[in-house]
Amino acid sequence: MLPERDIALLVAVSAAAFTFLGYPLTRWLSAGRTSAAQERINGYAMLFSALAMILVSALELVPSALGAGVSSGEALIWLLGGLVLYFVIDKLLDGFSQGTPKIKRSALTVAIALSLHNLPEGAATVASEFAGLESALNVSGQTIHSLFGLPLGLLGTEDVARHLGRRSREVLRSIEMLVIDEISMVSADLLDAMNRMLIAARGKNRGPFGGVQVVMFGDPYQLAPVPPSDPAERGWLAENYQSNWFFDAHVWRDADLERYELNEIFRQHDEGFKTILNAIRDGSCTQEMLDEINRAGNRFPPHDDVIRLCTVNSTVDNINSTRLSKLTTPIKSFEAKFATGDAQTFGRALPVEPTLVLKEGAQVMFVKNDDQSNRKTKEGYPVKRWVNGTIGHVIQIINDAHVVVDVDGEEFDVTVSTWEKVRYEIEEEFDEDAQKFKEVVVPIILAEYQQIPLRLAWAVTVHKSQGQTYDEVQIDMGRGAFSPGQTYVALSRVRSLEGLYLTRAITMRDIMVDDDVLRFMSTKPNAALERII
Repeated sequence: MLPERDIALLVAVSAAAFTFLGYPLTRWLSAGRTSAAQERINGYAMLFSALAMILVSALELVPSALGAGVSSGEALIWLLGGLVLYFVIDKLLDGFSQGTPKIKRSALTVAIALSLHNLPEGAATVASEFAGLESALNVSGQTIHSLFGLPLGLLGTEDVARHLGRRSREVLRSIEMLVIDEISMVSADLLDAMNRMLIAARGKNRGPFGGVQVVMFGDPYQLAPVPPSDPAERGWLAENYQSNWFFDAHVWRDADLERYELNEIFRQHDEGFKTILNAIRDGSCTQEMLDEINRAGNRFPPHDDVIRLCTVNSTVDNINSTRLSKLTTPIKSFEAKFATGDAQTFGRALPVEPTLVLKEGAQVMFVKNDDQSNRKTKEGYPVKRWVNGTIGHVIQIINDAHVVVDVDGEEFDVTVSTWEKVRYEIEEEFDEDAQKFKEVVVPIILAEYQQIPLRLAWAVTVHKSQGQTYDEVQIDMGRGAFSPGQTYVALSRVRSLEGLYLTRAITMRDIMVDDDVLRFMSTKPNAALERII
């Protein structure tokens, strides 16, 4: 019988080997198969790798936890929690292989690993103020300005601590990990202000960000920070920062932050198409590559319901209004309402328009993940019939709060959804095991906004399409791209060249990449993804 230490080493090495061999093995198994079969193989390969990480985590972390005084019962519960999460996500991937578009396998794998590595109870999630309020509300997070209590606009050398109220100070003191989504939308000035606020709340002796562990997600090649409109403010930024990007913030240098890149693409499978998209993304695109894109897209869509991506809102509104007017069915308006709170509580923007105008036959997009389903899986989890970005058609309007939408042949009853605006506060909770009170972060609902979770969707802006995936798409670049990454975002929404349609040819003038982004991305990443998890 091998000693326990040798058994642990053998299992850990085997798990690591399976994880390492997972990618070439799935490529071999996927060769020549249908897209659906490839999705299923890739999904289960990810879960297999995740299970390998669970084994490694158990062997690495359980002994350390026992040595630190954690009881064997607590360690067992912690490990079983990771296994339960594994099987829950396995079921979610069953839904993905049947067509659910929003589940990101790579993100799920990282989530498993993070959960096993004991994600702190004080973790908070925020989203960039300019990345859209809707994203933060959908994940029960907060925008940066809301969480920190910061005013809008340039903060410069302002004493931001004077905006630090009692509640904000308590919450910032309790945070152990801060997750920032769409970090590319956060300016250098704002990131430095967040650093000053955390230091003011937690103490400067704890280091950058007041000792909080900060995790940032984003792609600088896509969304850019919004510059100030005031020329004087733009001048101040130019004098004090190399650029307006987050990576030129002073705290980025002082904190010696690390950068990791996720390189595997899951939306597209054609290697040639992926090569062209990556070249458009980083500016290395050639005219021959654009010629290939233009040859593939130089045709009319096969039907009128292919979604159209446009560069400006006015084009989108005109297309949707024109298409709606052509329907001969009666028009119906749906008015939003506040169950609690008011518009002022939500700040600058409401999650969806207060008035939604529909007709039977209208093409629509869901703007919120399904929160209305009464159906549950065998394990008791709600069945998600649609996600944010799902496209369908209104086939019946029942009343002021009820429509029926057809999605790929399935009819869904859609009623009113609720968006919540929350504020985090500190409460005391009695810990039975420790026999003492401990502070916990709890969400307090400030306002509830209710509306049918739909918008007209014959056309959407490229910006609104961010994060979506389409089988077919018509791209209308209008007078041309006007911001870096815009063309890349538009073209990368479609799964394959077979589903791409262009209103005009893409030119080299449409390929725009920010020089500061090229400078940042040319630096060597810290490690491969495996080093994170």
